Order: sequence, then C-alpha cells, then structure tokens
Amino acid sequence: MLRSKTFSKSKTILLSACYRPDWIDIGDFIVHLDTVLTDIGSNNCYKNTDLVFLGDFNAHCYEWCPTKASTLEGKKLYEFANDVQFFQIVEKPTRPKSSTGLDLIFLDNLNLVEKIEILPELCCTCDHNVVKFSINIAQLPVTQYSRKIYDYRRANWDVFRDKLAELDWYELVEDGGLDNSVLLVEKMILWIADFVVPHKIIVVKSNDRPWFNENLPELLKEKHELYKIDCRFKTTSSAANSRRASHDFEKACKAAKKEYFLKLSAEMNSSSKLWWRQ
Repeated sequence: MLRSKTFSKSKTILLSACYRPDWIDIGDFIVHLDTVLTDIGSNNCYKNTDLVFLGDFNAHCYEWCPTKASTLEGKKLYEFANDVQFFQIVEKPTRPKSSTGLDLIFLDNLNLVEKIEILPELCCTCDHNVVKFSINIAQLPVTQYSRKIYDYRRANWDVFRDKLAELDWYELVEDGGLDNSVLLVEKMILWIADFVVPHKIIVVKSNDRPWFNENLPELLKEKHELYKIDCRFKTTSSAANSRRASHDFEKACKAAKKEYFLKLSAEMNSSSKLWWRQ
C-alpha cells in the first residue's frame, strides 16, 4: 500500500493506492486495512484529513456493480466498507473480460469527488480499464468543534424563573454601555441555565450524520470487532455473532434515521408559542 498526502488551500487529502493479489486472503487484507485506518485515526497529523483508498482489490460486489453476483471477497469488502463508513463510487465494470468491477475507489467524504469515468485500457496487453476521477479540492475541509446541548425536557422551569426573579437586572446593567449590558444579561441567563437545565458537551464535525445518535458508535464498534474475529477464526459461531451484530447495527441505524426525521418534521410543523407560555 502506497500513501500520498496532498494539500490545497482549503483541504488535506490522503491518497492510498492498494493492490490485493488474488492469492492474498481477503480476511487478512481487511485486517491490514483496519490496522492502517486505526493508525491514521490515532495520528494527529491526519486530523480533519479526507481519505481516499483506491486500486485493484480483486473483489466484485453486486451492490456496487450489478453485472454479476458478488464474489466472497466482494461480500467481505462490502461489509467492511459499511463498518468503517466508507463510500465506494465505481459503479461500472473495470475488467471487460470478466465484466467485473475490481478497481475500486473508497472515500470517507462522498462530496470529495466531482466526476468519475471508466476509460479504455492503456494498451492491448492490459486487461483492466482506466478509472479517472476528479477531486473537488475547492470544497471546505471537515471542521470540528465542541457544543453544549441542553435537555430542556428535564429542566426545572420553576427554579429557572425563581433564579431570574432574584437578580437585580437594573443594577447589573446600569453602569455599562449597551454592548456590555447585553453580554452581561446573556452571561447570567446561561449561567442560570447551566444550573437548572441538564446538559452535556458534544463534539460536532461538519460531515457528521445528524441521525447518528450516541448508541450507534457502540453498536458499530461491536459489529467491527466481531467481524474481525470472524475473519480470523472463521467458525460457525463467529460468523453467527458477526451477522447478528451487523443486523442489530443496521436495524438501529434505520430506527435512528426514522426517529430523527420524525422529530425534525414535528419541530418544523410545531409552533413555539407553547414553549414561551411555560
């Protein structure tokens, strides 16, 4: 595997060229990929870096290229890509002789690529097509910040009102200008809110999926770990555990998406009058 870190004014991209010969076990190859991703994720120099893994994986998957049924290697690679939330964007055959899609491009940011083309072979002795794609380097990089989230449903509004009433607001703002007075009022309201409204600090990334709730990372981790165990031992029980974890994670994702969009729809259609009457 070859890696190249590229820079532009607005983003950093890590390009990794991969090749899996057909005599390399797909399970061992996936474990190696997972190790590489873990190394990248734990290295601060790759923070907020977009990832691109591309090359000849010798694995055909029907879900990516519906010209033929998936090979065992394609199924395993498809499951792994879902585990690590990678997008595969090549949807046409890249080996004309077998009508299979073996040359793949994996991304962690789907908006990174603007255009992709399958071109003819470089020469008559080549049995693979050329895969050409354009990277959108003008796109803004992934950003990360901390945010305080309040659980207003568990707030003690009676105490909130009492605390607000206890303050002498005129004395608080009488000696300051308009700007300072606004800042003081805001600061005091937030200070009281921190006291009476349960809250927590979360880390938000600009490419986060908004429906990906706090329960899903643990399920994803379990799915990932059981999948690696199955790749290593290949027993009936390890395969069953891996399938069960995969099913549980997929079911939880669907439920989280449904809950998120139902809540979003309800909030968009509800009036704020009831909140202000409390």
